Order: sequence, then structure tokens, then C-alpha cells
Amino acid sequence: MNLPPIVSPSEWNAAREELLTKEKEATRARDALAAERRRLPRVDVDTADGPASLPDLFRGRSQLIVQHHMFPGCPSCASMADGFDGFAIHLFHHDVAMVKVSRYPIDELTAYNERMRWKVPYVSSMDSDFNYDFGVAYHTYSAYARGT
Repeated sequence: MNLPPIVSPSEWNAAREELLTKEKEATRARDALAAERRRLPRVDVDTADGPASLPDLFRGRSQLIVQHHMFPGCPSCASMADGFDGFAIHLFHHDVAMVKVSRYPIDELTAYNERMRWKVPYVSSMDSDFNYDFGVAYHTYSAYARGT
């Protein structure tokens, strides 16, 4: 194992100061990159009430849980969603909003949400890059509609 050399306290302080300068440069670069990311244009998702931006989905809360659903009626997704209403109200009172998202037309999602009597909003990311941004876009609506 290659360990760093043992040096005097003054040599260690000089090395530490040099590293600190590099760390501050890296922090400033990361902050600049984050600011650039925040200035990226946005794409709305569709909700039962019309188009909504990502900040709109927070509904005044500081945190947001986004639950990806493959499609309305997916047995695994639906069984999870059956329990959301029970804890979503607690999240809401602790400054956390929640939504379900699928790459399906909003009218189908809204109808399914109403049929299941779920209260957690269901939003459509069908005409956006929302799912791709989070790495969860494995299928498209047309593939499921064809049964493939």
C-alpha cells in the first residue's frame, strides 16, 4: 500500500492550502454549472388542469416525490398507488408534494385516476423529455397501444 509521506507541520499546511485552493475552484465551477442548469428552458407536463411546469408540481411545497408508472393499469404500479393516499396527506403536511407520472395521454390517466378514486395527481409526460431526463423512458404509448 502506497501511503503519503510523513512531513513537517509546515509542509502539511502548505499542501493543505494548495488543495484548498483547488477545492474552491472546483466548488465555483460546480456552482456555475448548477446555475447554468437552472437556466435551461423548461417543458411542461400535462395535468388534469392543463399544462404544468415542474415547479407547479410542487404545489407550494419544498420537496416533491415523483412516482413513475409504466402505464395506467400496470398491476405493480397500481398496487403501489393504492397506498399512496394514506401517506401522501402526511407528506403534504410535512412540506412534501407527490405526483404519479406516465408517458400516456392525460385523458387516459385522469380517467384511470378517477376510476381508482386516487387523490394523488397523475400527470402525463407523453410530449416531453421528462422521463428521459430521469432515465425511466423504456416504452412509448404507441408500443403499449399495439400490445408490443
